[in-house]
Amino acid sequence: MLNEGDLSEPKAGAEWAADNTFNAVEEMRSDPSFRDVFKSVTDNGSAVIMQRKPIDPSFLLPLVPIGENSALTAKAIWEIEQIWSPASIKARLNELATQGLIKRKQVSTGQNVMTFYYRVQE
Repeated sequence: MLNEGDLSEPKAGAEWAADNTFNAVEEMRSDPSFRDVFKSVTDNGSAVIMQRKPIDPSFLLPLVPIGENSALTAKAIWEIEQIWSPASIKARLNELATQGLIKRKQVSTGQNVMTFYYRVQE
């Protein structure tokens, strides 16, 4: 099973494309557990299941700068510790923002919108 942290950061402008080299029969031969997954998907459809370790605010919060003028992107925060993946850090930062533990602001830079994260001075 893959966790979110196992996935790479999506590239800007990248689009999903089918893997024409994929062969389900060969995959089932090389990994018998894939047979159950494949049967479930063909019988029931597919589902994306997100499994995330619970956020430990005491670990992630100190990495978020204090003050809007010092705000950083999720990727910049990831570069400090290089834990999980940039996408995973961003998801966790968004959860912390939803919980009201940090703030986020979006800045338009031409065609892109960047999200910055910061803590409010208490």
